[in-house]
Amino acid sequence: MLQASKNSNTIQTTILNGTGFSMQVVESIAGVAEEWDNILEGNNTLLSSAYLMALELYPPFGMAFRYLVLRDLQGCGVGVAYFQIQHFNAANSLNEADDKKSPWLIGSLQKYVKDIVARNVVFNTFVFGNLLLTGENAFYFRKNIMPDDQIINLMTAAAESLQLTLNSAGIQCNVCLMKDFKAIEPNQTRNLLSKKNFHEFCVQPCMMMSIQDEWLSFDDYLGSLHSKYRVRAKRAFKKRQELSCRELGQDEILLYQNQIHDLYMNVAQNAGFNTVNLHVGYFYGLKKYLGDKFQLFAYFRGNVIKAFYTIIHNGHELEAHFLGYDKQENAISQIYLNSLFDIIQHAIEGRFSLINFSRTALEIKSSVGAVPLDMYCYMKHRSHIPNKFIKPIIDYLNPDFDWQPRRPFK
Repeated sequence: MLQASKNSNTIQTTILNGTGFSMQVVESIAGVAEEWDNILEGNNTLLSSAYLMALELYPPFGMAFRYLVLRDLQGCGVGVAYFQIQHFNAANSLNEADDKKSPWLIGSLQKYVKDIVARNVVFNTFVFGNLLLTGENAFYFRKNIMPDDQIINLMTAAAESLQLTLNSAGIQCNVCLMKDFKAIEPNQTRNLLSKKNFHEFCVQPCMMMSIQDEWLSFDDYLGSLHSKYRVRAKRAFKKRQELSCRELGQDEILLYQNQIHDLYMNVAQNAGFNTVNLHVGYFYGLKKYLGDKFQLFAYFRGNVIKAFYTIIHNGHELEAHFLGYDKQENAISQIYLNSLFDIIQHAIEGRFSLINFSRTALEIKSSVGAVPLDMYCYMKHRSHIPNKFIKPIIDYLNPDFDWQPRRPFK
């Protein structure tokens, strides 16, 4: 299995002929942290050296990293890009619920065949972006440096070069995944990647929620809901009355980290498709390196932690990050729904303009006001013949998610 490197040795410095740029690739963000953050100019917490260092030191099992800095020929940094290397086993990632719409025998046969296929889909994936996040967190370039199509061309060339370097070093990494790109038309990115033989696919949409200017308090938000959704919210608040909720500091996160990880796994193991499992120290690392930009809130029944949720401050956007809960407690206290309301209250009081609720649990997020945004991913095998099978395998293994969008606002 691959493990994250703890050194900052330069892997590769290459002059990109005909472009006027060079690229440097390192194994650890520590080697380029200052320059990296100068290029970012504070525009993305989820690409900052602080966040990436926390993830590098507390990585999911089997994950390694590469960091790219693009410079002009005067040596000035103009762009950064982030890559993950993850061992992927479809059988371990697929947690599909029973299909209640099909007869028992047909459903069992479908699951059996899918399990056989999944057990044979095993490979190292070279990921342009971040498997732990939903959104455009793969690269950043200074404004007006070059057109978007040139950036994509450079990034695909860089990915191919890095894959060759990894293969030469004995790390077979023939599959490249580029994620996530917003579905905005006309979209040069989608056309360019398709022309380069990448297979486009879309999993669950990202659930986004705009915070309205007139919401000066959480009561203003509640007042904007249709009556039945407002009644539902108040019923949820009543059910959580026996629980206390408070933010945990760095030392408390460390103290409770095993319980927090167990609660997280309760949720992760029920996800339809789960590509990674978090390191037990991940949340501690985020608090240590991000400070006030990362918050973890825990629900307690007495002295026992029953659930938690996390948020990351990312400019005008609030990132609803990972959460976890005790299943029985969630049934009693509607913790998941209450955590969504709590995150909305944080966004309103913190004067954020947007909440990124990420993927999963689409209908309940829709019921509090989030709307779907399709995010496209692209995958390619370096060899021509295996690449022909990428698309049908993705389509076959990609779980179906039936859900009903809600319209909670007046």
